Amino acid sequence: MKSDKPQQLEVSKPWSETSGEILKELTEDIFARIKQNDFPDLSDLQILLSNCSNFTDEGFKRLSLALRQNLSTLEHLTLSLQQCLNLTDEGIDHFANNICENFTKLQSFGLVFSGCHGRFYGYNYLRMTDRGIQNLLSKLTKNLTSLTSLRLCFKGCDKLTDAGVILIADALSESLPNLKKLDLDFSRCPKITEISISYLGSKIGQKLKSLENLSLHFSWCAHMTDKELTFLALNIGSHLKNLVQLKLEFDGCTELTDDGINHLVTSVGQHLGNLEHLYLSFTGCSAISDRSVVHVIAELGERLKSLQQLYLSFYQTRVTDEGRSKLRKTFCPPLLTEIK
Repeated sequence: MKSDKPQQLEVSKPWSETSGEILKELTEDIFARIKQNDFPDLSDLQILLSNCSNFTDEGFKRLSLALRQNLSTLEHLTLSLQQCLNLTDEGIDHFANNICENFTKLQSFGLVFSGCHGRFYGYNYLRMTDRGIQNLLSKLTKNLTSLTSLRLCFKGCDKLTDAGVILIADALSESLPNLKKLDLDFSRCPKITEISISYLGSKIGQKLKSLENLSLHFSWCAHMTDKELTFLALNIGSHLKNLVQLKLEFDGCTELTDDGINHLVTSVGQHLGNLEHLYLSFTGCSAISDRSVVHVIAELGERLKSLQQLYLSFYQTRVTDEGRSKLRKTFCPPLLTEIK
């Protein structure tokens, strides 16, 4: 008989210093509670740690080892480490070896890393490289074959190159063809170029045809241009007919223009008639104007009959108040959840 005790546990700590001792106390507290039968049917674990500037490879090794020893029957696991600036490929290797080889029952998996904004020093980037990401993806796709939902965030990884993104694209498309939900974040990865962006779009579109929910984040990627956006849109629109939710973020991609937006919304409107939720963000794309509003209204307003929720952001662009007013009149609440 199944227990009525909680099946989900979330651990969230906004620590300014996540040292080895604090982490040791955290892991011991979590697993002591589990062993005491507080969570006998635990299937969903989320560990959310912020301000992890002192979180090291040794700490990550300790955490992943504790997870392996105590919770190998988990079905849903999310691990979010914000501002983990001292985590390197060595820590990623520990995680891949301890988690990916033992959590074979996982159905959904989220691994979120991100750099941080420094008030006086700009953006602080992560230290992991293509090699660490390659090992992680190799172990993940080899062992976690039951996954239907995957989230990977490498926001602020300035050592991630086209080669790393191509490895990710190949691993996902060849080993996880049954994914229903995919969320990939490459925001603020300055070495990613049109080569890997186009390759990723091709692999996702042609190989992951079971996807129902897709989120792609390329904010502040300097190499995102109209050409890449058009190619991405064609691959998504032409192949992913089962999509019901699509989220695309291109904030700060200043090379994008109205022509790119036209190609995107045309492809979405013509091919993705089953979409129920659509999120498009172009904050800070300074070349976008009211011409994009015309395209959005013509392609999305007339074609997406199943749409239930729409989010649009044209904040800090050349879209005028008049243009925003036209959008509000075309996509009335509750369909239009927000327009910026």
